[in-house]
Amino acid sequence: MRVGQFSLYLGVVLFWLSSWVPVPPDTIGTMATLGCVATYFTAVYAAATRPSRCQRLGRAGDWVAVTVLVVGAVAALLAGGIGTSGDVALTLFFAAGGAAFVALMSTVLRHAGSATWRLGWGGILLVGLAAWSWVSAFSMDSQRGVAAASPAACILLPSGHLTYDTQITSVWQMRLADFASTATGPTGTTILNYHAILVSPGNNPDLYNWSKLWLRFEPLSRVLNQPFPQTCP
Repeated sequence: MRVGQFSLYLGVVLFWLSSWVPVPPDTIGTMATLGCVATYFTAVYAAATRPSRCQRLGRAGDWVAVTVLVVGAVAALLAGGIGTSGDVALTLFFAAGGAAFVALMSTVLRHAGSATWRLGWGGILLVGLAAWSWVSAFSMDSQRGVAAASPAACILLPSGHLTYDTQITSVWQMRLADFASTATGPTGTTILNYHAILVSPGNNPDLYNWSKLWLRFEPLSRVLNQPFPQTCP
């Protein structure tokens, strides 16, 4: 494998990991990072030393990746049935990421011994997921969607039902997979928890909900959301 190929594949894996591994890292995050990196180096070594066997493993890996993706989609449907839209999005995010990682390792096994530069659908999907997460983070940090960004505004996460007292300021905390509430809304008549809100004292409107789909803050009605804070902690 050429140095450029090696760096490209490794860069994609690290970029994907950077989009969801907790910061500071916890036990699961550390194990996931080490496991993925170790799997990559193992795949590279195997492809270089036993190319014929790795060809077969690579083809089998594609089927494993598709299976993981299908199972993840079913799990997301189940999560939507008993949970929230946030549960669906996060389940799909991690399921698609897992399947894409397996597919990328399959590509490494099949093409590491050649001069062909290929990411395959797995590598492309990993880059897409990571980009979605980081675009979300920087969009939130820039207060995208707010009529007039204010340094006095704050982004709050729910610590309980209708209790927003956890402020986030780091872009690492704003990645797609790092925040989610246990209930989403509004339904028009019932006040439910949002993933994250932005309070902008003195502005009109002064309350916003973060949209994971559109990657922006959207105005909320104070009439329907009177219990929410009007000032920053």
